[in-house]
Amino acid sequence: YAPLATSWASRGFVVVQPTHLDSRRHGIGFDDERFGSIWMQRRDDLVRVLDQRAVAEAAVPGLAGRLHPTATAAAGHSWGAQT
Repeated sequence: YAPLATSWASRGFVVVQPTHLDSRRHGIGFDDERFGSIWMQRRDDLVRVLDQRAVAEAAVPGLAGRLHPTATAAAGHSWGAQT
């Protein structure tokens, strides 16, 4: 997704790519007992990202005052789109 994220960022969008608990990076497979319900955590992940916008805005140099207060989009495919 790096080319897509880079393209959006180059056009002035703030791009956040959360690593959800069910990411392959964490090694939770289909046989894991948490797998059936872990997808529900994804919504909470996105809410946390939105709730922490002020923290990110203050922490990233040059970002202060540049985030639109109400314009937000989420994009993805597969479970990312479902989220």
